[in-house]
Amino acid sequence: MKQNIILWTAAFIIIFLSGFLQSISSPYYPASGTFGIEGKKVSYKLDRVHYGKELYKILIRIDIKGLHGKIEFRPKGEGNWNEVPLISEKDILYGTMPVQKTGTEVEYRVVLFHSGKNYYLPSEKPILIKFFGKISPFVNAVYYITLFAGLILSTRTGLDFFNKHEKIKKLGLITAVLLFANALIASPLRKTYELDAIGSKALPITQIFPAGNLVLFALWMTAVIIIFNIKEYKWAAIISAVIMLIVFQVFIF
Repeated sequence: MKQNIILWTAAFIIIFLSGFLQSISSPYYPASGTFGIEGKKVSYKLDRVHYGKELYKILIRIDIKGLHGKIEFRPKGEGNWNEVPLISEKDILYGTMPVQKTGTEVEYRVVLFHSGKNYYLPSEKPILIKFFGKISPFVNAVYYITLFAGLILSTRTGLDFFNKHEKIKKLGLITAVLLFANALIASPLRKTYELDAIGSKALPITQIFPAGNLVLFALWMTAVIIIFNIKEYKWAAIISAVIMLIVFQVFIF
């Protein structure tokens, strides 16, 4: 019992850390930062993805008075900037960008003005944001539950390499069911919402089924087949679990 608790705990910790690393390395991870103007803090967070038909709202937290600014945005690849002024409210500057067509990519930045100086957020280059349709909370929940439950179980299956009373084959089959539900049910349904195609248009199969989720399922099905057909299946389990973590980091956003 104690060994099982340790292995389950290890599986949860590994996936938690893997999920955190995947999140901060994702191309959709927000750009954020804090800098000073005359010794006062200015903090910002600029998203790279927006879901739904609501206006995209930008908030800048400030500790300095007399600061004002604007949002500059334009479709990716175009030259002229559109401008939206920031509104001041206590310790916040805020502004909104118009809703864009699903799949549209827009580059934007915030320009702040104080004492004759301009401050660009971010300072290096504009942020690229992509607009998607609103995803059903239920569909989103099912997607992430099946994905992370599958990853936890695949990791736990691999860790059973160290268990004297291992249940690798049983755990491997349960993992396969979860990843099947994720790749072939939850993932395409979520993608249909994301591309705003529910009840409005038919999407090509290549757009409905994200490659990363299919790769995870295919890899684990291959692992299960190997586990059930070789004598040293414990090695196959732990190697497959490591490969799954690598694929998750590289292909799932």
